[in-house]
Amino acid sequence: MDKLEILFTKLNLEDDLRKYFKEGKLVKVKTSRKGQKWTIYLELKEILPPDIYSLFVDRLENTFSDIQDIELAIMPVKNYDEKLLVDYWPVCLKKLKCVSQVMVVFSDRAINVQGKTINIEAYNLVEKDILNKCYNEILTLYKNYGFGKINLN
Repeated sequence: MDKLEILFTKLNLEDDLRKYFKEGKLVKVKTSRKGQKWTIYLELKEILPPDIYSLFVDRLENTFSDIQDIELAIMPVKNYDEKLLVDYWPVCLKKLKCVSQVMVVFSDRAINVQGKTINIEAYNLVEKDILNKCYNEILTLYKNYGFGKINLN
């Protein structure tokens, strides 16, 4: 049994969810010195649908509830549908820790994607400042979803 299958067993992950991870691989689990943060690195053929990603992270957090912070990082996937960048926007907003107003301000805001660039319209300087404060965190979250290097305007 490979490492990913062992993880699936610990999470009680159903077969209909496991199919999204076919040919996947658990690359490594990085832990902090105090063991309160785990980063689980997966290599997948395709980027997970956002709802499956969220469900998997919820399972990780519930199963390993004694760990303070669990992060799932999917190694960059080369080819993906640009629509997934848009689909992950609400997931990204929920995970942001930088500024609490981000979700409220930008949750109903449509984003525009051109290639590997996400364009978000800021209506004023306050919104622009909020986005600037969250810039690096947004890029990190998208990288962890499996998108690799993207740009944010």
